[in-house]
Amino acid sequence: MSHAPPLKHGKLECSGSGFTFCSHRREDPSSLAVQVGLQPRLTPSGRVSKKQNLDKHSKSWWEAQVRLYGLKCSKWTLDGMKAVLTTALQEGLEVPDDLNRTEKQLNDEYRAVDAEFQARAEEAKNRKWDTLNYFGRCKGKSRPYAIPSATSIGRWRQGIAWIRQ
Repeated sequence: MSHAPPLKHGKLECSGSGFTFCSHRREDPSSLAVQVGLQPRLTPSGRVSKKQNLDKHSKSWWEAQVRLYGLKCSKWTLDGMKAVLTTALQEGLEVPDDLNRTEKQLNDEYRAVDAEFQARAEEAKNRKWDTLNYFGRCKGKSRPYAIPSATSIGRWRQGIAWIRQ
């Protein structure tokens, strides 16, 4: 089943389950604190782990965390983004209210657009087969003489752009 393309808000994308940036989701502040070294990694029983191996994340992951928390960064380097996140974590990192409202609004909007997309995709699929059967009967053949290209859904995607604006 195909879904509607994600809605955009600046550089962030919304697919009905929160904002993403380069396919990265927002991490919770406690896991970010472990990644920047403010808190030690814990074992499942709650003790401090002897091995403090941190997960290696890409530059786009760090950039996603900065953008998804609505932070401003002067240097978009790994060290610059880690410094911004460290400062924000020490001051109590939270998602700004306006970003939360926009995220909720776009989630609701995406669900509505996606429901319409699903309905139209199903309608186009059914119409395609009806058209094939109709042409087959008109020509007096037992099967269709030509299979139309599968661009009906692609054409519909182009037409949905006006809904998102």
